[in-house]
Amino acid sequence: METYSAVECAQLTFVQELARTLRVVELHTYLLLYYSSG
Repeated sequence: METYSAVECAQLTFVQELARTLRVVELHTYLLLYYSSG
């Protein structure tokens, strides 16, 4: 049970990190397109 809980927690942390990274990349891409379009 503890192992499953630890794996579940690790997956949740990974998903949160992935979502945050994607959000940052999306923001930078938007800014890059905005500034490059003039």
